[in-house]
Amino acid sequence: ANTISVAEIDEARVIDNAPNAAEIADRHQQTDLLAAAIAELPPRCREILVLRKFENLSHREIAQKLGISQHTVESQLTKALHRCVEFFARRGLP
Repeated sequence: ANTISVAEIDEARVIDNAPNAAEIADRHQQTDLLAAAIAELPPRCREILVLRKFENLSHREIAQKLGISQHTVESQLTKALHRCVEFFARRGLP
């Protein structure tokens, strides 16, 4: 009789749940586009966006770190997000 090992069952689960090549390529393309959108931002705008979204600093922490007001942080984040939306819109992306 054929028996199936636990390792084979686990391997089958991993394969079933693994993203396919198209999904992986799509994620890489999205990452590249996001990086390009962020790279186009003015330096201060980009710095604040990176601190907020990638380093998870609060508005207050960013303001203290950069020696600016929380209002400026909020204003720059809003500007950054609008510019990213425009970047994607120019490329016909949602």
